[in-house]
This record gives sequence, structure tokens and C-alpha cells, in this order.
Amino acid sequence: MVLEAEVQRINDEVSEIIQRQLGRHFVGLIVQGSAVKGGVIAGSSDIDYVLYVEDEALREGGRLPLPVCLAIHGELSRIEPAPFRYIQFSVASKATYAYLPPIPCRTSAASGGDERANSRGANDDGAKLVTRGSLARGGRQ
Repeated sequence: MVLEAEVQRINDEVSEIIQRQLGRHFVGLIVQGSAVKGGVIAGSSDIDYVLYVEDEALREGGRLPLPVCLAIHGELSRIEPAPFRYIQFSVASKATYAYLPPIPCRTSAASGGDERANSRGANDDGAKLVTRGSLARGGRQ
């Protein structure tokens, strides 16, 4: 349960930063990998997120503008990632979905829809979802 509390603390901090930096361009945030499936190696594992944004948030080539990346990075660097070594992101939008590996979530939940993966805010693979609606409710599904 200690790990779950630490993951939730990090998720809450990351979610707040992302919403503040991206505003209306934020669609959803998924934490995945060992943070939700288990097998974390303290001080070695990273905590993996997939950040979903509106297409217009991205520059040509499917990347966030450098000033936005720097602002997000600056704030994320203030988060204590322990027991993880660091925080890692992939960024996706409707235009970039085809270039990402399969994401273990339901698209409607990741895109701010009303469908829930399950009552805990996680799908069968354990990926936890944060959407615009859940952030308005305090970051929890």
C-alpha cells in the first residue's frame, strides 16, 4: 500500500502541473507500466505517462512547443519521484494515435468521455486514467 500511496501522490502532482500548463488543450493522462502493474525496482524504475492533448497543442511533427515542454519539465523536476528514478512522458493527440503502441485504455475514457474503465479508475491492465472531468473533481475517478 505504500507504493500505491506514492503513485497517487505523484499522479496528483503531475496532473495538477499538466492541467495548469496545458489548460484547454489537455485531454487525458494515463499512468502505465510497473507503477500500476507491479514490479517496481526502487530507484531504478521510471513512472510512465501518456499525455493526450488536443491536436492544436502540437507543432508540426506532433511535438509540444519548446516553451511548453520547458515549463512542464521545470515544474515536474520539483516533484520527488521516489520510489521511482524519474518521470517519463509520451504525448499523443488524435493526429498522432497511429504512431503510438497500443495503450491499455478505452479511448472514450482517455478522451474525457463519460465511460469509466472500471470503478477504481483503472482498466483491466491497471492503467489509471485522469481526464479533464476527473481533474475538475480533484484528480480522482
